[in-house]
Amino acid sequence: MNNLTGSIPTSIGNLVNLTSLYLFKNHLYESIPKEIGMLRSLIYLDLSTNSLTGSIPASIGNLVNLTTLYLGDNHLSGSIPKEVGNLKSLTVLALYTNNLTGSIPASMGNFVNLTILYLFKNHLCGSILEELGMLRFLIDLELSTNSFTGSIPSSIGNLVSLTRLYLSFNHLSGSIPEEIGNLRSLIDLELSMNSLTGSIPISIGNLVNLSNLYLSFNLLSGSIPEEIGNLRSLSDLELSTIVSRVQFLLL
Repeated sequence: MNNLTGSIPTSIGNLVNLTSLYLFKNHLYESIPKEIGMLRSLIYLDLSTNSLTGSIPASIGNLVNLTTLYLGDNHLSGSIPKEVGNLKSLTVLALYTNNLTGSIPASMGNFVNLTILYLFKNHLCGSILEELGMLRFLIDLELSTNSFTGSIPSSIGNLVSLTRLYLSFNHLSGSIPEEIGNLRSLIDLELSMNSLTGSIPISIGNLVNLSNLYLSFNLLSGSIPEEIGNLRSLSDLELSTIVSRVQFLLL
């Protein structure tokens, strides 16, 4: 939170006893030096809200003690390196608002302690991994505004601690899985602006803590299930039609 400019010096790799590195909200640019992978004692790393470019270095996978990694709100490109799966102590991974491409690496299923995963506002593609269903401690999962395709995996129903699920503004298809009704801690469910088909599952009536339910701008059909009346905590319900989606895109 200063006005620091220029690049992160490669000599940062000499600080081998460093446990916390906070450089967020500055004007740093150029790439993240690969030497950052030498900071094996690092627990907290926050480089968010700068103008960093280039790819996430594979050497970041050396930071096996890391619990918090914020790289969001930069101009990072390329794919998420599979080596990030080595960070088995991570509780927070935030890579939002970049130019990242490619698919989510399967190695991210190793994040057994993860509570927050922010990948929104990138150019990620491919399917949403079944392996994400292994992240039993996830509280917040935000994958919106990408180019994900395929169906919502039924394994999403394993994330019983989840309070926020954002999958909007993608190219998801298929039906909403019945297993979504297992997520009884959900407060926000955002699936709008996709190509989801089929009916609204009856199991959605199990989500009694839900405050916001957004299913608009899809291809859903059938009737609104009676069970939606169980959602006594609901404050915002959006079921707008595909016609509205076309109008929205034309504006």
